[in-house]
Parts: sequence; structure tokens; C-alpha cells
Amino acid sequence: MIADGNIVVLHSRYEMAGNEWRFIDIYRVENKKMVEHWDGMMQMPDIRANNNPLF
Repeated sequence: MIADGNIVVLHSRYEMAGNEWRFIDIYRVENKKMVEHWDGMMQMPDIRANNNPLF
């Protein structure tokens, strides 16, 4: 988790239905309240296209 000004970003990993997933959540905070939220998710592939780590 990182924060910069009024933006907070959370990067997390979960197991769902036997698969590994990565999530990113981005929050904008105003007056100690979350006023906006964006997110994205990606299932990690079984076979990578190259040897570079995804995360």
C-alpha cells in the first residue's frame, strides 16, 4: 500500500477457484473519507510469454 497526497493505492494477491489473481485498488480521499475508487484485476497466466516477472 502506498499513499501520495489524497491518493492511496493497494496492490494485492488472492487465490480464487484455484487460480492466482492480482488486484489494484486506487482510492481518492477527501476529508478523511473515500470519495472515489478505481480498480483492476488480472488472472496470472499459467504459462508466461517470457521470463520477466509480471509483479
